[in-house]
Amino acid sequence: MRPSSRPPDLDNGRMAFLRPGSRGVRQQLTVVAVLIVAVPLLAGVLALTQLLHRALTDSLVETLSGHVHDVATMVSTSGPREVSGLQESLTAEGFRVEVVDRATREVVYASTSRTAGSMPTLDPPAGEDELVGVRPWWTPDDDPDLVIMARRASHQGHSYVVQLATSQDSQEEAVRTTGLILLAGVPFLMVVSGLSAWWIVGRSLRPVAEIRSRVDRISSARLHDRVPVPPNDDEIAQLARTMNAMLTRLEAGQTAQRRFVADASHELRSPLATLRASIEVAQTDPSGQTWSGLGELMDSETTRLAHLVDDLLLLSKSDDRGIMLGEEDVDLDDILEQEAKRLNEIRDHKVILDITPVRVRGDQRRLVQVVRNLADNAARHGRTRIALRVKEIDGWAVLQVDDDGQGVPAEDRERIFDRFVRLDASRSRDSGGSGLGLAIVREIVQAHGGTVVSGESPWGGARFEVRVPSGESE
Repeated sequence: MRPSSRPPDLDNGRMAFLRPGSRGVRQQLTVVAVLIVAVPLLAGVLALTQLLHRALTDSLVETLSGHVHDVATMVSTSGPREVSGLQESLTAEGFRVEVVDRATREVVYASTSRTAGSMPTLDPPAGEDELVGVRPWWTPDDDPDLVIMARRASHQGHSYVVQLATSQDSQEEAVRTTGLILLAGVPFLMVVSGLSAWWIVGRSLRPVAEIRSRVDRISSARLHDRVPVPPNDDEIAQLARTMNAMLTRLEAGQTAQRRFVADASHELRSPLATLRASIEVAQTDPSGQTWSGLGELMDSETTRLAHLVDDLLLLSKSDDRGIMLGEEDVDLDDILEQEAKRLNEIRDHKVILDITPVRVRGDQRRLVQVVRNLADNAARHGRTRIALRVKEIDGWAVLQVDDDGQGVPAEDRERIFDRFVRLDASRSRDSGGSGLGLAIVREIVQAHGGTVVSGESPWGGARFEVRVPSGESE
């Protein structure tokens, strides 16, 4: 069985950033959404309980301070025994009072006789309050300390310390209850956020699942299929359009490859069929005289077959790794002169030569091939005249080849550079063209950093113009 090409499921993705390979995108984002909600909520509960603790503590200290001042004023005015007048109200509010003689450290007054002397004796500076038992941060202790505030008071030459104490139980209970209520809401909000994230991410990734399903069905035999594009113009829609563009390029490349193979097979079949027929005819002649009569034809077909194979090999190499070029100084005007002489010897056309000295840096053998292919193309389709021109314009060597034939229709001037393209019967195999010459010209020119275009000559025929960077090595 061949390995499955099915892409990994969304729920078992390989790109988990919480723990690679363990979760899909949907699970990852859901976990992140829950953490994003849970962590701030827990931090908020902690901060709120501390703020509530601080607010209640400040209120308690402020109340203590007011009562201590009242008791200290009464002791200074009437003596410690008169504090009993405030005992009922203070006890009702949960405060305990002790008045201690500073000299003897004896408790001279206690609001509750049962707990007299149970407070630690403080000794605040004169005119100042001393506070103990207050915790700056709330902790869930079962037995919070007493909060005690002390202040000095003097009466009839005696110095006393007035101390008020109270429990923090009510404040602690309020903070604890508030914290528990807030904490109870955290799991509910985590569940809501997790379910919401799961639904939203699932809905967002549904087009990805559809794209994945469609891609899974696309094979080399179904490159015409396209993935669905979501209606929203988001990143997933852009991905779908990019994938469709890629499929279009793959389909075009496959079509061109199949056409190339088919055309190459057809081109090779023609000379091979001629050679085979010639051999069969010659074999039927016992005298052997037919061999000499067919020699010229067989040599011509063999040469044509060799040229076709060379052209196919050149184009194959250009597709694979590009055309390998030499590096030398090349005089284009000399190449055109030699080509004009060759045409005058083998063709009946009038060859018009218009050249100025132009030197380029490149591969001379390949540039000769460019000029020859263009010249042979002009000779095949021109009626009586061919023009070869070269000049330098703004740092470019400009080569033009004109003929007075039928020309190339405007809609076909780009297509004729494709492989095995012939526009009509006059551009047929019988005239000697394989349909690869112009394709080879474009590959070589582009390898030199130049361009080649087709246009109309002044005589109404075709003009091919090549531009390559001019200059030479210093």
